[in-house]
Amino acid sequence: MKQKSILMWAMLLAFCTGFVFTSCSSDDDNSDGPTPPSPAPSVTYLQVLKQDVNTILTAYPEFKKESKNDYPFGYLRQVYYKLNGDVSTTPIADLKANYVQYGFDYTSITQKGEEQHILVATRDFTKELEAEMTYQTTVAPGYPLDVDIIENLDKIISLEHAIKRVKESNVSVPPTKDVYLIKPAVPYADGDIIYLFNGIVNNTIVFVDAESGEVKTAKAH
Repeated sequence: MKQKSILMWAMLLAFCTGFVFTSCSSDDDNSDGPTPPSPAPSVTYLQVLKQDVNTILTAYPEFKKESKNDYPFGYLRQVYYKLNGDVSTTPIADLKANYVQYGFDYTSITQKGEEQHILVATRDFTKELEAEMTYQTTVAPGYPLDVDIIENLDKIISLEHAIKRVKESNVSVPPTKDVYLIKPAVPYADGDIIYLFNGIVNNTIVFVDAESGEVKTAKAH
């Protein structure tokens, strides 16, 4: 499979199934809504992410994977951030997340065969940082096979750090408001957890290694 096809699966199929997901809105939508509040200096989106994951897995323990040998297996597959401005043109200080969606899934065995259980939790930052999350669950086709499990959130950098690294780099940043935290099984990612900046510029994909903070690019095909 070509890398471009794999990328589209990783970015689109994971949140654009028949299940209702709001993350698949177009960047052409200029109705950004109110400016979301900034986290306190001591709070990052990564800290919020860790807190939310703990809250979600407490409420839905069936989506927790205790070890690599566990079955049913499942955990956090993808995190999607919708920003309040275009990454390529908005100053770093003004870029905030309007909302975040966390995508989980696990597989169970039934008399009918395997079933994919999907959970999506959404936090709206435009209301307040501590706003309650909304949850949706379903049994449906799961995440693409080329999307691996995000297992260790203690080793990764924050969304703010990833945006800063991209903005301060010399790469051509896609004109996008969409950022995905994923671990795609594609050659260019080399099995790493990455912040993927949605879109292609000059046939190039832009992403940040979520552990090292290195800004990287890859050809779209």
